[in-house]
Amino acid sequence: MMIATLVTSNIAGKVMTATGRYKIFPVLGSALLVVGRGLLSTMDTGTSRFATSAYMAVVGAGTGFTLQMANTIAQNAVDLRDMGAASGAAPAE
Repeated sequence: MMIATLVTSNIAGKVMTATGRYKIFPVLGSALLVVGRGLLSTMDTGTSRFATSAYMAVVGAGTGFTLQMANTIAQNAVDLRDMGAASGAAPAE
């Protein structure tokens, strides 16, 4: 899960830096979180390790897309003098 979070967070950051667009990432991340948590809810004692790992990777990818975006959106919504307060008030995952 953490590897997927790290990879997708880096991808989202690089794409956001290159294009200046960031609004798609929380939407995509939320969708991946819903799908991944739905998949995790279907697990039972017979679920293979590969399937479990794949389900957790989907959740990790969703977390990676949403993790830093809340902070970025908060920073973009305020003036420069309020940047610290906005960063501190941004919701944490």
